[in-house]
Amino acid sequence: EARGAPEDKLGKSAAIIGDVTGDETLDFAAGAPGVTIGFAGNAGIVELRSGSSGGLLRTLQEPTPQQAANFGSAVAGLGRINGDDTPDLVASAPFGNVGDFTRAGRVHAFSAVKFRLRRP
Repeated sequence: EARGAPEDKLGKSAAIIGDVTGDETLDFAAGAPGVTIGFAGNAGIVELRSGSSGGLLRTLQEPTPQQAANFGSAVAGLGRINGDDTPDLVASAPFGNVGDFTRAGRVHAFSAVKFRLRRP
C-alpha cells in the first residue's frame, strides 16, 4: 500500500506498466500531480511501484518541474516502443507551459530501461 499526503493526490492516475523488475509480476505507475518539487507547487511526480510488494521502485518527474503543471495527472503503459525487452510509459502534465504557450500541456515518454526521458 502506498500513501501520500492529501495534497499530493497520489493515485489520481494509475496504470499497469508491465514487468519492469524481471520478477514475472506486473508493475505499475501511480501519478501524484499535487506534489511540490522545490518551490514548484503542484509540479507532480509519478511513482513506479513493484506489483509484487508495492514498494517504490523509482520516482519520475519532468526534466524541469513547473509550477502547477500537474505532472502525473495521467499515466499509461506503452508496451515496448523502443524495441528492447522492458516496457515504457507516458505521463502527462496537462497544465505545463510549452515555450510561450501557458498551460498548453505536455506529455513525456520514459524508457523503462533506465527511466530516462525518451527524446523524439
